[in-house]
Amino acid sequence: MKIIFMGTPEFAAISLRELIAGEDEIVAIFTQPDKPKGRGKPVSSSPVKLIAEEMKIPLFTPLSLKGDDVFNTIKNYDHELIIVVAYGQIIPGNILNLPKYGCINAHASLLPQYRGAAPIQRAIMQGAEETGISIIKLIEELDAGPIILQEKVKIEENETYGSLHDRLAKLAAKCLIEACSLIRNNKFNLEKQDEKFATYAYKLKSEEEVIEWSATAKCIHDHIQALDPAPGAFSTIRGHRIKIFSSRLIKSCGTGTPGNIIDIKKDGILIQAGEGIIKIAEVQPANKKRMSAVEFVNGARISKGHRFGD
Repeated sequence: MKIIFMGTPEFAAISLRELIAGEDEIVAIFTQPDKPKGRGKPVSSSPVKLIAEEMKIPLFTPLSLKGDDVFNTIKNYDHELIIVVAYGQIIPGNILNLPKYGCINAHASLLPQYRGAAPIQRAIMQGAEETGISIIKLIEELDAGPIILQEKVKIEENETYGSLHDRLAKLAAKCLIEACSLIRNNKFNLEKQDEKFATYAYKLKSEEEVIEWSATAKCIHDHIQALDPAPGAFSTIRGHRIKIFSSRLIKSCGTGTPGNIIDIKKDGILIQAGEGIIKIAEVQPANKKRMSAVEFVNGARISKGHRFGD
């Protein structure tokens, strides 16, 4: 089966490598144009682009998929399926209907739950116990197409965005290989999504990075883990703006003002939440590398009784 692949970040690159090694032929690749990784930094290529160049597969980096030029480029390629994984652009309706088997997408949630841009972070942030990968046929409505297959994974107690992202990226590749086999052998069924169970994983906003110490310890823990390693949840203390990582829940309830440091242990600092206590093992002060929380408080002369969020 001849396939056009559309994707951009490392999450997509993992699937692309597996597809290239599989039974089907990747005839062309679309990815986002080169962009600076940060303010003042040099322009960098996407992980998907690097694979396309390495494997010498025809590559396209349009600013938009709208317009006759892109449509005709895709139409003139001999292909039967388009696979979309974290591409970063909406696929226009006229392109969705071009291939014999249409367009399929690997989405990092158990649809119809967590439709949208940030399904991994939102699942952790909201304390979900499981998530997974959905392979769907794309329609014009966002993440609402019929399901070809799904596979579940458990979200571990101390799961971070980074660890769950990596597990789901590997699972997406596995599921896409399976979906291609089903399509190739005409053994797939399309299951309509149940709209009454639809939830949405909206793109994260910068103000969501701030830790609200009045929340429960469990909510704070999930919030910190959902933003680890990036963009990082943060708070302030004695004039320092620091990102906070590697949180753990402490069984004792504690009393006191939310945000207060109630103890400093060898393996982390204990902080009072609105309900419960949380231990922080790692932090990252502005313009510095990640370090142990104990190293930071000792160097910054912060002690028991000082308060985060001051």
